[in-house]
Amino acid sequence: MRAPIQLLTFLILMATVARGADREVFHTGKAGFGKFPREVALNATQLFQVRLKSGYFSPVMAVTYPDGSTEYIRPAREVSRRKFEFEVPFSAGRGRYRVELVVDSRDGDTTAAQFTMWVGMKKPATPASSDTPLPQEEYPPEPRAENTIRLERKLFRLMNDYREELHLKSYPWMEEAAYLAREHLTDYLALKPRPKRLTHLIPGKGSIADRFNNVLAWPRTIRKFPIRNPAVGPEAVGYCSEALAAVTSLDWLFKEYFLRESAFRLPVISKYPTHAAVGIVRNPGTGRLYTATVYVQLNSTRVEEDREAQWEETTKLEDRATDPAKQAVYLRRLGRMSDPRSAALFRRRLDAAEPEVRSAALDATFLTNPELARKWVERQRSKIARARRDDKFGEAIPILLTFASTEYDLPTRIRGERELEKLSDLAGRVLANAIRLIDLGDKMFAKETLELVAKRFEGLPEADRAREKLEELKGP
Repeated sequence: MRAPIQLLTFLILMATVARGADREVFHTGKAGFGKFPREVALNATQLFQVRLKSGYFSPVMAVTYPDGSTEYIRPAREVSRRKFEFEVPFSAGRGRYRVELVVDSRDGDTTAAQFTMWVGMKKPATPASSDTPLPQEEYPPEPRAENTIRLERKLFRLMNDYREELHLKSYPWMEEAAYLAREHLTDYLALKPRPKRLTHLIPGKGSIADRFNNVLAWPRTIRKFPIRNPAVGPEAVGYCSEALAAVTSLDWLFKEYFLRESAFRLPVISKYPTHAAVGIVRNPGTGRLYTATVYVQLNSTRVEEDREAQWEETTKLEDRATDPAKQAVYLRRLGRMSDPRSAALFRRRLDAAEPEVRSAALDATFLTNPELARKWVERQRSKIARARRDDKFGEAIPILLTFASTEYDLPTRIRGERELEKLSDLAGRVLANAIRLIDLGDKMFAKETLELVAKRFEGLPEADRAREKLEELKGP
């Protein structure tokens, strides 16, 4: 029975950002500002007057310093129900400070405004390109036919690569979170009428945190995020946060939003989450990608023990499986778990005799070590080229069958399917010629032709049909 964990939903909504007149100030109409300078002296404290529009409350200033760190500053005074004053110190060194006003609403946290302050220096006459987010159209869209599982890992690797640059520990993948994120996004796309913006709450289903509670039978207590000095133990409280976006380019999402918007950036660089995952669902009509990045702080030792037991059980099932189809299922399941200890197993299975097992090992390797998978595919392509040059189709067919069965690498699968189609067509023509020889009574030459098809095209249906014809020629 699955051990309990308590979760928190940290609601993060992707604001629709309208560009200000000078292209450095971004605001969404959720709040108004009093006048303030764009240049301040080092160690100065600047007063900001903020008036919230109806429906928004609990404003917080997120200040990102020149070294990349972010601090959240609460109002110094609440002048009225909607008017607040902030006193923001600029004492973390000279340079560019990015300031963001984050407000709360019934839909969750969202960005109300964002701008740059120049501390101890003059504002450049021409803003640096890094100060102005590029439009999404400037980034190439993800290939429409690309498997969304691989796109999930792409965004996940972008996040972990950035954490490594900051000398932070990479997040381990949590497949349970990815699965629930995909369910959440699928339910959103099925809503009628569908809200214009991605929503953290699906009628009748709740949030992703609620799905943890309902689907995985974890308790439903919700706490405020983030926390500090979390307790760890068998029944310790756990936390869940999510960032939702609808995009065409994951590079744009990460570079222009995850690294700019504090609500998106904070969990990427946080030390509190213990696991993370990405769920992506494609709108089949528009091709647009709906993404949910989920961060989980797993403090319950019982839940971690349960997850460990799942990995051990799946590893044993894979090892004991005699049916290649079942073995392939277990390999892909282990690949989605992304436990580093499975990497050696995947490498061994890439040398398996059965193409079905090799393709599953290739899919698992794509998820855990994409560079190794790419190199393996390139080596196999070289083998195919040599087999084609030497007229040894039997050496190429097992590789092509592996390619044609992969689920996560569409270009490789298409290449395998096309090559197999050509070989199947060739084998079919030779087989048809052998059958004509049988009809003409030349059984000896027909037998030689059938043996040639059975040997040279082993693995294709035509080889099996050739063997059947050979058995018929033997007679009773």
